[in-house]
Amino acid sequence: MSLQLGVANDTKTVTILPLEDAPVSAGPTFSSDSAPESGSAEPSRGKKVAGFVVGAVGLAALGVGAAFGVEALEKRHESNASCSGGTCKTQNGVDLNDDAQRFANFSDVGIGVGIVGLVVGTYLVLTSTSPRPVPAATAVRVNVTPSVARGTSGLELSGTW
Repeated sequence: MSLQLGVANDTKTVTILPLEDAPVSAGPTFSSDSAPESGSAEPSRGKKVAGFVVGAVGLAALGVGAAFGVEALEKRHESNASCSGGTCKTQNGVDLNDDAQRFANFSDVGIGVGIVGLVVGTYLVLTSTSPRPVPAATAVRVNVTPSVARGTSGLELSGTW
């Protein structure tokens, strides 16, 4: 690519010597036979088990929340027979309406806890493998090349990442 700036035949040359690569860290090594060595992608068993447990609790909470939701709808339907226009004619209607509201609150909490449990459990299971180290051949490399001309200057950024 050629770029002409300034007066014709006005050329400046700048030579930048390449920088040396920084040493690549080999990463941690373990002396125990049970610990994974650097470069392996052994699953994190504890994190995966925790993910399944949290997910199961979330699923159970969703079931409980759904059951309370169904019960709240039934109580509300029963209370509508004794109530009209927001006013209940009998004590039984008031009691059924109160039960419906209480069961609806239990349902809301159960479903909320269930959704959070499923999301957190899924996250824990999906992220339960240890990260693999980046090989030196695919490490991030950035090249910065300055360009200077009369009245202007700039930097060219290139590399791999």
